[in-house]
Amino acid sequence: MMQIMRTAKASIGQLIVDQLAHGEMRILVLVVALRKTLGRSAYIKVDLSSVVAVALRKLIASKVVLDSEGTYSLNRQQIKPSPDAAGGRTTHNKCI
Repeated sequence: MMQIMRTAKASIGQLIVDQLAHGEMRILVLVVALRKTLGRSAYIKVDLSSVVAVALRKLIASKVVLDSEGTYSLNRQQIKPSPDAAGGRTTHNKCI
Protein backbone atom coordinates (compact mmCIF):
# COMPACT_ATOMS: atom_id res chain seq x y z
CA MET A 1 0.00 0.00 0.00
CA MET A 2 2.79 2.43 0.90
CA GLN A 3 4.59 1.70 -2.40
CA ILE A 4 1.40 2.55 -4.30
CA MET A 5 1.15 5.91 -2.51
CA ARG A 6 4.80 6.72 -3.29
CA THR A 7 4.25 5.89 -6.96
CA ALA A 8 1.10 8.00 -7.06
CA LYS A 9 2.83 10.99 -5.44
CA ALA A 10 5.82 10.67 -7.79
CA SER A 11 3.54 10.62 -10.82
CA ILE A 12 1.70 13.74 -9.57
CA GLY A 13 4.81 15.78 -10.36
CA GLN A 14 4.86 14.50 -13.92
CA LEU A 15 1.13 15.14 -14.28
CA ILE A 16 1.66 18.73 -13.11
CA VAL A 17 4.43 19.21 -15.67
CA ASP A 18 2.16 17.76 -18.37
CA GLN A 19 -0.66 20.14 -17.41
CA LEU A 20 1.64 23.17 -17.28
CA ALA A 21 2.89 22.31 -20.77
CA HIS A 22 -0.48 23.69 -21.95
CA GLY A 23 0.13 27.04 -20.27
CA GLU A 24 0.28 28.76 -16.90
CA MET A 25 -2.22 27.80 -14.21
CA ARG A 26 -3.21 28.55 -10.64
CA ILE A 27 -3.27 25.79 -8.03
CA LEU A 28 -7.04 25.28 -8.06
CA VAL A 29 -7.07 24.83 -11.83
CA LEU A 30 -4.22 22.34 -11.50
CA VAL A 31 -6.06 20.37 -8.81
CA VAL A 32 -9.22 20.19 -10.94
CA ALA A 33 -7.25 19.18 -14.05
CA LEU A 34 -5.38 16.48 -12.15
CA ARG A 35 -8.58 15.16 -10.57
CA LYS A 36 -10.06 14.82 -14.08
CA THR A 37 -6.89 13.14 -15.33
CA LEU A 38 -6.79 10.70 -12.42
CA GLY A 39 -10.50 10.00 -12.56
CA ARG A 40 -11.80 8.15 -9.55
CA SER A 41 -8.51 6.45 -8.76
CA ALA A 42 -8.56 4.48 -5.55
CA TYR A 43 -4.90 5.07 -4.75
CA ILE A 44 -5.28 8.79 -3.96
CA LYS A 45 -6.99 8.75 -0.57
CA VAL A 46 -5.61 12.05 0.71
CA ASP A 47 -6.48 15.67 -0.02
CA LEU A 48 -5.30 16.16 -3.60
CA SER A 49 -4.78 19.90 -3.15
CA SER A 50 -2.19 19.29 -0.41
CA VAL A 51 -0.43 16.67 -2.56
CA VAL A 52 -0.35 19.13 -5.48
CA ALA A 53 0.97 21.91 -3.22
CA VAL A 54 3.82 19.70 -1.98
CA ALA A 55 4.66 18.55 -5.51
CA LEU A 56 4.62 22.17 -6.73
CA ARG A 57 7.03 23.21 -3.96
CA LYS A 58 9.42 20.44 -5.02
CA LEU A 59 9.13 21.40 -8.69
CA ILE A 60 9.74 25.07 -7.83
CA ALA A 61 12.77 24.14 -5.68
CA SER A 62 14.21 22.12 -8.56
CA LYS A 63 13.53 25.09 -10.90
CA VAL A 64 11.29 23.06 -13.20
CA VAL A 65 8.28 25.26 -12.39
CA LEU A 66 8.15 29.01 -11.90
CA ASP A 67 5.81 30.70 -9.40
CA SER A 68 4.69 34.20 -10.25
CA GLU A 69 2.33 35.41 -7.51
CA GLY A 70 0.40 32.12 -7.36
CA THR A 71 0.44 31.46 -11.10
CA TYR A 72 2.58 28.49 -12.06
CA SER A 73 4.31 27.88 -15.37
CA LEU A 74 7.10 25.73 -16.73
CA ASN A 75 10.64 27.03 -16.70
CA ARG A 76 11.33 26.53 -20.40
CA GLN A 77 15.09 26.87 -19.84
CA GLN A 78 15.17 23.88 -17.46
CA ILE A 79 12.97 21.43 -19.38
CA LYS A 80 14.11 19.91 -22.62
CA PRO A 81 11.28 18.20 -24.53
CA SER A 82 12.05 14.73 -25.77
CA PRO A 83 10.06 12.95 -28.50
CA ASP A 84 7.83 10.16 -27.27
CA ALA A 85 8.52 6.76 -28.79
CA ALA A 86 4.83 6.25 -29.53
CA GLY A 87 4.16 8.76 -32.22
CA GLY A 88 5.98 12.08 -32.03
CA ARG A 89 4.20 13.41 -28.97
CA THR A 90 6.44 15.57 -26.83
CA THR A 91 7.02 14.60 -23.22
CA HIS A 92 9.11 16.34 -20.61
CA ASN A 93 11.98 14.37 -19.18
CA LYS A 94 12.67 16.32 -15.99
CA CYS A 95 10.48 15.99 -12.97
CA ILE A 96 10.71 15.51 -9.21
